[in-house]
Amino acid sequence: MKRIACAIAVTLMLGTAAQAHKLGVFATAEGDTITGYGFFVGGGNPAHVPWTATSNGNEIAAGETDDEGRFAFDRTTEAAIEITIDTEEGHIAFATVDAATTEPDITAQIERAIQPLREDILRLENRLRFMDILSAVFLIIGLTGMALWARGRNK
Repeated sequence: MKRIACAIAVTLMLGTAAQAHKLGVFATAEGDTITGYGFFVGGGNPAHVPWTATSNGNEIAAGETDDEGRFAFDRTTEAAIEITIDTEEGHIAFATVDAATTEPDITAQIERAIQPLREDILRLENRLRFMDILSAVFLIIGLTGMALWARGRNK
């Protein structure tokens, strides 16, 4: 009975929230148009899911992503715009396009060029978290093995 209780306690302590697919959003201003896309860190895009754009708490645009998880709409305000993608399966992500009168083309090109790097960083962060958890589990197993070995040697 003690072993079962101990096993349940260890299982509950080691259990963590599942992060099957972390969702990200990239958005940029290109003149009077806001364009962007959603992406899952593990790969893939959120196709045909709802997105909304708000500014100062008011919805200014809404729609559904295309087959590649992309969206676009016309800028109707000079204030900052927050774009939200909600897969309605527990995955929600936000991106903010800063207030800008007119964004120079070079800035938009730089943003598009560095976006793959941002996605890679997110993937690496998730991979490191998994490796940290896995390392901790094996550390505990190793320490337990050493303690059991020492206990058996003393008898």
